[in-house]
Amino acid sequence: MSFNELEKTVGVYPDTLNKRLKEMLKYGLIEPIVDVVDGKNRVKHRLTAKGQQLIPTLKEFIKLAEELESAIFSP
Repeated sequence: MSFNELEKTVGVYPDTLNKRLKEMLKYGLIEPIVDVVDGKNRVKHRLTAKGQQLIPTLKEFIKLAEELESAIFSP
């Protein structure tokens, strides 16, 4: 996805997204893909194999966080 696509999908501030993308690049979770469109470089990002391996763990983390939130804030 492009930066703008990610920004719309995730719904975070551009500065925050930029920091997180840099972190994910640093740890090898995503890789940039550069396309030339109308003479301009367009950078998109995709998950690496390492990043894809984290998906099940992240899904479990989200599930646990939702259960915790429900337990804390339910009457």
